[in-house]
This record gives sequence, structure tokens and C-alpha cells, in this order.
Amino acid sequence: MLAIVVGIFIAIASPSSVESLTDDSNPIGDRLLGLVLYGLYMSIIEALFKGKSLGKLITRTRAVNMDGSRITVGTAIARGFSRAVPFCAFSALGSPCNPWQDKWTDTLVIDERLSEINAMPKY
Repeated sequence: MLAIVVGIFIAIASPSSVESLTDDSNPIGDRLLGLVLYGLYMSIIEALFKGKSLGKLITRTRAVNMDGSRITVGTAIARGFSRAVPFCAFSALGSPCNPWQDKWTDTLVIDERLSEINAMPKY
């Protein structure tokens, strides 16, 4: 939904930019723009929802700092952009699961149903 709204806004503000988006002359630039937008989107979502993304809302999990405290906006930004690194999804394969966005930002994802961290005061 967000991408559609942003696309409509861009089309209204600058119709010529829509034509350049359909041009396949710069596939690397398109991919880099997509990675940056993905990192920005994930950063904003985790910052607004205090460590939760859409998937984490569904699975009732949350990203927290290693000490169990809630992540900050800065940590959410670092997590979002580290997810945009190509092949980051493959870093989650293996046992134990330790994806790059957790390793690089000293965070972990917890199951709120099994954790006492969920009982923390809301602020």
C-alpha cells in the first residue's frame, strides 16, 4: 500500500520520472534504489512499532537488544539497512539462526509468548 501511495505521489509530482522508471537502461541503479527503499521501509516500520515488522506482528516476535531492552530508532535504522545487504536472507540459514542484521547490530529476535521481556512497562 505504501509503495502504491508513494508511486502515485511521484507520478503527480513529476510525470517524467515515471517514464524513466519504465526505462531498463540502468538495471544496477534500479536494484540499488530498491535496496535503499527496502532498507528505509524496514527501518521506519521497526522504529515505529518498537522492534516489530509485519512478519513479527503475525508471529508475535520482537527485535530487542542483547540485554532485553527495546531497540532504539538508531538500531532500527541499522537493522533495516543491514537487511538490504544482498544475500542477507541466506545468513539466517543454519543452526543456530544468526542473521547478519542481528549480528551486526547486537540484537536478537524473541518470541514474546515465551519471554518475560513482554511484561516490560510500555513507554
